[in-house]
Amino acid sequence: MSKKIVLTGATGLIGKKICELLIKRGDEVIVFTRSPQKAKSIIPGVKEFVKWDLKNLEEWKVKLNGADSVIHLAGENVMGSRWTNEYKTKVLESRTLTTQKLIEVISNVEHKPESFICASAVGYYPYSETEEFSEDSKPGNHFLAKVTKQWEQ
Repeated sequence: MSKKIVLTGATGLIGKKICELLIKRGDEVIVFTRSPQKAKSIIPGVKEFVKWDLKNLEEWKVKLNGADSVIHLAGENVMGSRWTNEYKTKVLESRTLTTQKLIEVISNVEHKPESFICASAVGYYPYSETEEFSEDSKPGNHFLAKVTKQWEQ
């Protein structure tokens, strides 16, 4: 039986592959994207493209109501620009604010998704070329570790 899946971050490396697999499996995929036109040219077979905009919460609510699952991968490309203070704020807020808004909208829909899957990042761990890390390892003390900690909160 096909599922209704809402996916953010669908034009990214992981998102494209997940979309492809879900569509191939026969699921109804709804993509939230900053650029619906661009996404249409990148990802064939998607049922619907919704403008990924924090001012668009009412439309999000309609699309999230009755979804079986939400897969949240969206976030500013950490390698997309030089890490100025302005760009670092974009990286952080593109993860924390969007996750917060998705959860807020989901909490207000009548038929809530069965699952919510949210990406995190290996940037949580300290930098090391020799040390191995596990779920019990302490976070790094650098920008990406701080982003990941705030994002997961």
